[in-house]
Amino acid sequence: MKSPKKNEIIQNRDIMEIFLNNMFFLKRMMHESQPGNMLINMVAECWIPLSFESTADSLKEILKAGRTRGEILMMDTQSPEDLKVRVNMLRQ
Repeated sequence: MKSPKKNEIIQNRDIMEIFLNNMFFLKRMMHESQPGNMLINMVAECWIPLSFESTADSLKEILKAGRTRGEILMMDTQSPEDLKVRVNMLRQ
């Protein structure tokens, strides 16, 4: 599966944000269905969900409280320059 290009994300911002929020919803449903089990969250091209306030908030919540639920969050990107800007947004 090829990585989405920045202009594809920009052109389809609304669709991408809805899609990502649905994925986070499904993740929460999976974790709630089997509480106490470890859940490893792997987010590829993490600059994309960090580009939207709603999904950035979800990632921030996992970073702050996920370990109490047995969650681990791993993120990667091929665009570290984009990630640096988004990480600064998370710190706020």
